[in-house]
Amino acid sequence: MSQPPRDSLASRLARETGASEALARASLDREGGDFGRAAEAIRSGQGDGRAGGSGRDGLGVQEGVRQFMALTGSRDEGHARFCLEACSGNLERAVNMYMSELADPGDIQEHQSLLSASRGDQAAGSNSRGSDMGNGAASNSFASLLGGLMRLPFTLLRKALGLVHSVMMSTVFAPWSRRLRLRDDYQRSHAEENSVCQARQFSDRFEFLYGSQHPPFVDQSWRDAAARAHRELKFLWVYVHAPEHEDTDSFCREVLCAPEVIAFLSENFVCWGGDVRQSEAFKLAASLGATTYPFMCLLAFSGSRMHPVSSMQGFLSSRQLINSIQQALDEQGALLVAERIDRERRDYDRQLRQQQDLEYERSLENDKRLEAQRRQIQAAEAAKRQTEMEEEARKRQETEAREMKAEQAVAAIEGRKQQKRRNLKPEPPADGIVAQIRIRMLDGGSHLRRFNYNDKVQDIFDYVDTLEGLGVLNYSLVRMFPRKAFDKGGHDQTLVEAGLVPDSLLLVKSDDE
Repeated sequence: MSQPPRDSLASRLARETGASEALARASLDREGGDFGRAAEAIRSGQGDGRAGGSGRDGLGVQEGVRQFMALTGSRDEGHARFCLEACSGNLERAVNMYMSELADPGDIQEHQSLLSASRGDQAAGSNSRGSDMGNGAASNSFASLLGGLMRLPFTLLRKALGLVHSVMMSTVFAPWSRRLRLRDDYQRSHAEENSVCQARQFSDRFEFLYGSQHPPFVDQSWRDAAARAHRELKFLWVYVHAPEHEDTDSFCREVLCAPEVIAFLSENFVCWGGDVRQSEAFKLAASLGATTYPFMCLLAFSGSRMHPVSSMQGFLSSRQLINSIQQALDEQGALLVAERIDRERRDYDRQLRQQQDLEYERSLENDKRLEAQRRQIQAAEAAKRQTEMEEEARKRQETEAREMKAEQAVAAIEGRKQQKRRNLKPEPPADGIVAQIRIRMLDGGSHLRRFNYNDKVQDIFDYVDTLEGLGVLNYSLVRMFPRKAFDKGGHDQTLVEAGLVPDSLLLVKSDDE
């Protein structure tokens, strides 16, 4: 695909003027696409930038600021001075830095709170100079109108190309949109890693140039370093390194590497440094309103927000630097004291809550233990009562069963007695051949009766069944000598066969359970 007309003009303008393509595109946008006016502006800006960088007089610096604001479209004179100071007055490098690092408005807004806290009087001066520039622009209103009419064809052409570009992106390049979004997510997720890499690169470069004796710069992003300082109840000392500034080399060697400065910073601060040519340090310096170098700043937390406490700009001797920082500590040290008191209060409250929670947990565990013991005692008592009730019920049932069984036995005995009395054979007369049988009852009583020799043993049982005081349903008759028991068997024997003649003594023996 061929380059759009704007990119072709920018490439041509860069070749003819020797400027970068970013500067050429910025100049073309400023002049509405007019190639001749853009080239004249670049050549004029390069001359003024060199003059401002070499002579360093007030008129040259002011002209460089004006050319920077004209090329970039920036209305912030303080920001323009910051970029020019960081690039030692070189207008082209300052514009390139501005276009490459601050093209994303989100990056500027990210540090807006720090910028507003640190600029102060600088903002008022910027507003006054901005109003002077506005008056100058009003005096050239006719020229601006004429320029607008001349830029109209280019504007229409740019709108048309933009429409074509939008159509092609939505139809041809739509499948790549998701891949681009994933790439942006990847870049955002690795932003913190890049910040750490930049901090480590600065520390390694500083040590390579100025030796191993230097302030203890941390290999973290400035946000992580600020969080560390907050945890340690210290200020964050920030140093923004501008390698192209004429005072940077001597300041680093004579001041920052001085033993008393290193000892003072190591004892009292968390130190962070960054190269202004890298995005992390550049954005931080811009947000803090740095206008000259060397630039240092003390940052502190107030509640949950970080804000600048004091800034030091320009070359300072080691004694001046220590005195300036010590003065800031004396004036703003109350912030650390308040933070320490607040942290101690929070720690005390947290410990008190933990102790109360622990006591509550112990009390709760004790209550649970007592409740469990109470339930165990209640369960044991309930089980004991249940056992006693079951035992009483069992005994009652056994008693009732025995009583019922006894009643049944008495009824059976009584029924048997009545039946046997009706069917009992009469007792034979004494003058005949009879056998004398004496029955000894269970209660000790005895009964004598005569039986015929040919009577059966069953006849003796029938007679015993009719006697009063028997009291048992099942029994056997036992002859003592020679011992012989007559129970369920042998009832059909005659008395002669059973050996019970002429007389015998039989004992009643109960067979009931």
